[in-house]
Amino acid sequence: MSGRKVMTQEGFDDLFNELDHLKKVELPDIISRVAEARAEGDLKENAEYHAAREKQGHIQDRIHYLETTLSGAQVLEKKEDSDSVVFGSQVTIVEPEDMDDPDMVEEYTLVGADESDPTAGKISVTSPIGKALLGHAVDDIVTAHTPNGPIEFKILKVQ
Repeated sequence: MSGRKVMTQEGFDDLFNELDHLKKVELPDIISRVAEARAEGDLKENAEYHAAREKQGHIQDRIHYLETTLSGAQVLEKKEDSDSVVFGSQVTIVEPEDMDDPDMVEEYTLVGADESDPTAGKISVTSPIGKALLGHAVDDIVTAHTPNGPIEFKILKVQ
């Protein structure tokens, strides 16, 4: 995996689409808002101008970040024949004491750090849970060392 940032093809495409949107829609819009605010006169007391310039800076920073990330990205896809957890695996887990409660079952896809979104069920392979799951298989009990202390999970399914 070298020193490059790993991500799925889906994650790469999402970041590429975000970059394209920022460059073609957001940046031209904010540049025109800055120009309009500048045309209103005294810039020292023009809150609209300062807010627009600040937003322009945030957009340009995000564009730079995305360009750098995408240029250094290594797209990896899951090995379809793997029975153990690897990059791209969809893993169903539960804490052993919650085995009888279907509401406590969690499902995650292991992705690169830049596409991680735990609320959408995507966790980074570099996160404590992601690291702990790698290489394990169904029925394994895995301990993740999180900032809040160790958490045990049982792997129910690997896809």
